[in-house]
Amino acid sequence: MQKLANGEFVSLGKIESSLRNSPFVENICVCNDRFSNHLTAVISPNQRALLELGGRLGKSADASFEELCFDEAVKSAVFQSLKQLAISELGLKPKEVPVAITLVKETWDQDNGLLTAAMKMKRKQVNDFYQAEIQTMFEQLAQTAPATSNSSDQQSQETSTPNVAQQ
Repeated sequence: MQKLANGEFVSLGKIESSLRNSPFVENICVCNDRFSNHLTAVISPNQRALLELGGRLGKSADASFEELCFDEAVKSAVFQSLKQLAISELGLKPKEVPVAITLVKETWDQDNGLLTAAMKMKRKQVNDFYQAEIQTMFEQLAQTAPATSNSSDQQSQETSTPNVAQQ
C-alpha cells in the first residue's frame, strides 16, 4: 500500500495486476510521488498489439516498435484504452487510475535486471532504470496543477523523487 499526498492509500500491485489485462500491456510499473495525489505508469507494451494499433491509427507500415512507443497518438490511444478498461471493466476507483503513462521500448527481463527469476517485476530497479521518465511525468503533472500559495511546497514538488515501494 502506498500513501498519496492527500492521505489516501492505493495498492500499486493490485492496480498493476488489473491493468495487465490490457492487450497493450506486457509489463507495467505504477508509480507514485509523495507530493502528488496522482499515479503514473511506465509500460513495456506488447509489441504485436502496439504494431496493430499503429496500423489502425494510420501509421506507416514501416514504423518501428520504438517509433510507436514515442508516438503521441499511439500513447494517447493506449492511455484512453487503459482508462476505459480500468474504470468500466475492472472497477478501479479514479484515484487508482494512472493519469499519465510512458511507453518504453525495452523488454523487461532477467538479463536487464527488471524481472526476477519468477518473472516478477523488481520495482526498485524499474524505478531506478526509468527515473528520468517518471520524474518528467510528475513534473508535467505539477506544471498543470493549480498554483499553490506556498512557493516552497511547489519547489519541493518539482524536486521530489518518486516514492519506491518494495513488494
